[in-house]
Amino acid sequence: VLTCNMNGSMLLTCFTLVACLSVINALGPVFCGIAKNGGPPPMQKTTLSLTCTEPAATIASIDFASYGTPSGNCGSYVAGKCAAQNSTTVVQSLCIGKHSCVVYPNTTTFGDPCFGTAKILVVQAKCDVGSGSANPPAPLPPQTGNATININWELPTVNVSTVPSLQVVAHALLMRDSPIHDKLFQLLKELQPKHLRYVPWLPTPKLSVAELNPPSNYSLCGGEPVKDGWFVSLDCGTNGGVIDNVTFASYGNPTGHCGSYAQGTQHAPSSKSVVSQACLNRSTCSIDVSPQNFGVNFAGSLAVEVACSNRSKQHTYWNFTLVDDQFLDVWNAISGDDSEPIPNFSTAPTWLYSLDSYGYNDICTGSGSDHCTYGGYEKGQAPASARGGGQALGEYYGRLLSWYTKGGFSDEYGNSHISNHYLNITMYEIFNEVDYEHGYTPESYTVDFDHIVRGIRQFADPEKRIKFVGLSLPNIDDQDKVVSWAQYFLNASNHAEDTRDALQYIGYHSYPTGNFGPFNSDDSYAGFFKYIDSFMETVVAVDGIRKQLSPNTRTCLDESGVANGLQGLDQPLYFVAAGSYWAYLYARAAALGDVVKVVGQSQYMDSPDREAPVTMMNWVTGNGTAKYWINKLLIDEIQTGDIFMSTNVTGNDYLHAQAFLSKTSFRGVGSPYPYIRKVLLINKNNNNIDITFPGGWTDCVMLVVDSISNEGPPRTVECNHDNTVTLTPYATAIAFQQVA
Repeated sequence: VLTCNMNGSMLLTCFTLVACLSVINALGPVFCGIAKNGGPPPMQKTTLSLTCTEPAATIASIDFASYGTPSGNCGSYVAGKCAAQNSTTVVQSLCIGKHSCVVYPNTTTFGDPCFGTAKILVVQAKCDVGSGSANPPAPLPPQTGNATININWELPTVNVSTVPSLQVVAHALLMRDSPIHDKLFQLLKELQPKHLRYVPWLPTPKLSVAELNPPSNYSLCGGEPVKDGWFVSLDCGTNGGVIDNVTFASYGNPTGHCGSYAQGTQHAPSSKSVVSQACLNRSTCSIDVSPQNFGVNFAGSLAVEVACSNRSKQHTYWNFTLVDDQFLDVWNAISGDDSEPIPNFSTAPTWLYSLDSYGYNDICTGSGSDHCTYGGYEKGQAPASARGGGQALGEYYGRLLSWYTKGGFSDEYGNSHISNHYLNITMYEIFNEVDYEHGYTPESYTVDFDHIVRGIRQFADPEKRIKFVGLSLPNIDDQDKVVSWAQYFLNASNHAEDTRDALQYIGYHSYPTGNFGPFNSDDSYAGFFKYIDSFMETVVAVDGIRKQLSPNTRTCLDESGVANGLQGLDQPLYFVAAGSYWAYLYARAAALGDVVKVVGQSQYMDSPDREAPVTMMNWVTGNGTAKYWINKLLIDEIQTGDIFMSTNVTGNDYLHAQAFLSKTSFRGVGSPYPYIRKVLLINKNNNNIDITFPGGWTDCVMLVVDSISNEGPPRTVECNHDNTVTLTPYATAIAFQQVA
C-alpha cells in the first residue's frame, strides 16, 4: 500500500505505484491565473479566483503559487527574486478541496516579501475532474506567428527629418554625490543624442529654481519660515559687510514674509539670542533649526531677518549651486554646444504666483535633503501676477538663461552675478504640462509665453538665435482639447507683435492610459501600441491646425513614455515593451515627413519615490534597461537624411516594419557605401514572430533588444539561409544588408 502526498493537496492511497500515477495523471489539465497586488478588503478588491468547470469537481492540486515577481508562462512559472515563501501553502489552504475559491493578492494575505516593489500573484492549479478557469486568467504562452515583409527599394516614401532622442528630468540619483552618478553619465555620453530635453521640475525645487526667495531690498532674510531639520543660511554677500543687527528672529510658528515677519502663537524666547550668537559680526552664518537648539519642547519653524553693515547693499537670493551641478553635467555629457538640446527650466519661482506662500521646505527634512523629492512647492494660479507679475517672470527667465549664455547677469538691484558660462543654447521650451501646473489656460499661457520670450531676448538672446517650443501639453486622451489649445496658441494675432516670430515649435506628450501588465489581452503590454495608433490621429489633427495657422511651426513630441505596468527591475519584458512603444511612436511620427522634429523617450532616470515606470535606467545599479538600449539602437542606426522606403507586412498585424536606406553602417559606423539597406522591426505582442524577408538578401544581420539582451547591448542575430528570422515578444530590432 502506497500513500502519496499530492503537492500538499490531498492524501492518495493505492496498492501500486502505477495505480497512484494513473490517478495523478487523471487530474484535469493545468490552468493558471495572474493578478496584480491590491489592498485588503474593503480597500482595493483585487482578487484571483479559481473555479472548476464540472459542477461536482474540486480543486485538487496547486502546482505553483508565488506572490512577488514571478516570471514565465502557464506551465513553466518560476519564482522571482521577490517571492513570499508561504505563497503555495496559503493558496492551498484557501482552495484545495473546494469547487471554487478566492484569493486576495496583498500583503495582509502573504506578508510583504519586498517592500516598495510592485508585486503580482501567479497560481497554477488542477481540478480533480475536468478543466478549470481563473479570473483574471494568465496569458497564453508565446506562440509563433508568421509575417512576410514586402519592400519596394525603388519607391521612397519620405526623407527622415525626425530625431530619436530622450528627456532627462532632474533627479537626486543624477547628482554628483549619487553612488551611480558616474555610470549614469558615462552611459548618457555614449548615447550621443541630439535635441535631448532637460527638465528641472517642481518635485525638486532646489535643483530647478535659481531664485527661491523674492528680492528683499535692504533686509537680509532666511526665506519662508524654515522647518525643523534644515539650516537657515545668511550671507551679506560681496561688499555687504557683516551682519550687525538681528531685526527679527522667531522659532515657533511665525507668520509673514521677509520684511513683514510676525511672531505666532508659539515662540521660543531664546530665538533672537541664539541667532545673534551664531551670526553677529560675521559675513555669513548658518543656524540649525531644531527645538534643541532653541531650548524648547515643541516642533517649529524659524524666521530670521538681519541687517548687514553696508546699509546700501540690496539683497537677492540667486543661487545656482545645485542647479548648475546637474544641468552642466548633462550639457557636458552630450556635448551640448553641438547637439542642440532643449532645456526647459519648467518650474518658475512660486512667489511670482502667490503672495501667501512660496515655501520649499514643507516636506523634505534633514540638512542633507537639498535634492529630495518634494510635493508641495507649486502654489498660486496662472498667470503670474505677484511681485511684478508677467514682466518679472520674463526677467527671471532672461537672467537665468543669461547666466548660461552671457557669462552672468545683473540682478533686480543691479548687483553683478558672474558665471563665466557661455553655452550655445539654440532651443528653449517654455513650461511643462501647462494646464496641470498653475492651471494655465490657452489665454493665460499665451500671455506668459510672450513675457518669457521677451525677457529671454532682453537679457540672454538679443540676437534672436534661440528657437522656442510652446505648449508642452500633458498626456492627451482628449483630442479636442489639444486642438483647441493649438488653435489659440498658433494664432499669431493672440500674441504680442514682438513675439509672433517665436512660434517655431509646439509640443505635447504621449503616455498611454490604461491598466497595463503581463495579463490577459485587454490589459497586456500590447495596449501600448494600440494607444499610439489613436494618438497619431491627434498628431494629424493638430498638424492640420498648424498648417492652417502657422505653417512654419514644427512639432516636438519630446516626452513620450509609459507610466504604469512595471512589475519590478527583474521583469525585463516591461522595459522591452515600454522601449518598443517609444520606437513605434518614433517610426509612426517619422513617416509623416517634415512634421515632427523630435520624438524623445521619457525618461532617463527615475525611481520608486517618484515615477518608477518611466525610468530608462536601473535605479540600483545604474545599468541601462532595455528602454535605454532601444533608444541607443535608434540613435545609432537612424539619422536625419535617411530615406524611408515603401514597406508593408502580410500575415501578421502585430509586426511593424519600416525599410529605409541609411547613411550609417552597422552600429552607427559611417558607411563606405552610398546607402545601407536596413529594416526597423517592432513586435507589438507577446508572441514570437517568424519573419520572412524579401528575396535577394545575403549576409542579413539583425540587432535585437529583447528580454534576452535585457540590460545589455543589442544582441546580434544572423538571418537563416532562407531569409527568415524570429523576433521575440515586444522586441525592437534593426536588420541590415550592405549594398554597393
